[in-house]
Amino acid sequence: MEVCGENYKIPVSIVRGGTSKGIIIEQANLFSEPESRDKIILGIFGSPDKRQIDGLGGADSLTSKLALVSKSNINGVDVNYTFGQVGIENANIDYSLTCGNLVAGVAVFAIDKGMVKITEPITEIIIYNTNTKKRIKVRLRVKDNKFLVEGSYTIDGVPGSGSKIDVEFLRPEGSITGKLFPFDYPSTYFSKNTKKINASIIDSGVLACFVNSSDIGLVGDEGPDDIDNNIKLLNNVKEIKSNILRPMSIAKDEKDLSNKIVNLPKFIFVSKPKDYYSPINGKFIKSTDIDLLARVITSGKLHKAFPITSGIATATAACIPGTIPYDIVNKNIEEKNTIRIGHPSGIMEININIKKANNNWIIERAIVGRTARIIMDGIAYVPLSRIKRNK
Repeated sequence: MEVCGENYKIPVSIVRGGTSKGIIIEQANLFSEPESRDKIILGIFGSPDKRQIDGLGGADSLTSKLALVSKSNINGVDVNYTFGQVGIENANIDYSLTCGNLVAGVAVFAIDKGMVKITEPITEIIIYNTNTKKRIKVRLRVKDNKFLVEGSYTIDGVPGSGSKIDVEFLRPEGSITGKLFPFDYPSTYFSKNTKKINASIIDSGVLACFVNSSDIGLVGDEGPDDIDNNIKLLNNVKEIKSNILRPMSIAKDEKDLSNKIVNLPKFIFVSKPKDYYSPINGKFIKSTDIDLLARVITSGKLHKAFPITSGIATATAACIPGTIPYDIVNKNIEEKNTIRIGHPSGIMEININIKKANNNWIIERAIVGRTARIIMDGIAYVPLSRIKRNK
């Protein structure tokens, strides 16, 4: 980072990873002091502003994402990755969770910037996620010392095709709270106004709350038009999330709690498979091609596809008796290691290896295929005044 006239100049890359798009910045190109660093980042994205018109953000939770990347000095790790969910209408960056889709973009970025040793035809990169303190193994196709962008692999929620990237999450349980079941049981009851609602709270990949669609007045195949303006529903979701987070000591105070509720826990409503048309792209999804229907409410809106970390949580829950997703899938873990999730844009498949040892469930790995590419490399300009603002 350098000063040019009245601006800071910061090298950035805009990268798509899976169904997410974010801005990737090398950690060394920013201030080390958190407050000044975050003001620069907010300036790059153009936050707070619902259109992010004065920055590079895409005015959507799927595109207002940050990855800070650096070479790692941890034994057996190639790069460190810190994720930030950048607020759109608020000046907040949430570092309490991670983005699994953007991991694929981080791996491509690391190859492009010469941060890792390249081996043809497959390069394997070990990424340490600083948010969750977990390791992720990524395998990419390379040719002539460069990532092979083109390929025939497709993922629902992204037009076209690309080279397949295998993203393998190692021991993803306890990513946020340190426990697979933060409340010690596969399911428990939480308040929704004056009523009680049955929920499964799982921490695998991300902290997630699962409820049956019918328990909140939904059918399971809803799209953004059905959810995003349903104020009563969103207020109920916020209340349930607050009741889940309060006992966990995740937030420092009420203000911090309010910021965390925006993204944690991921609120996922599930139901049995049914035929439906994607409300995003019109694609017809057959009930026989999925194991359950699932939708994620995050940042106060319906996710237009499905976060990978939420997919890991869903696949984990679907394999453990007593959880709401397991009752819907109704298959024993021995019979299945791939869970097919029907989401607003199509289908996500999660391959999961899970076993029970001494009454504890161990998630050895969860693997998902993605595509990714660098869209742009360039220089972002942030006015010097952004650092002094709101002092």
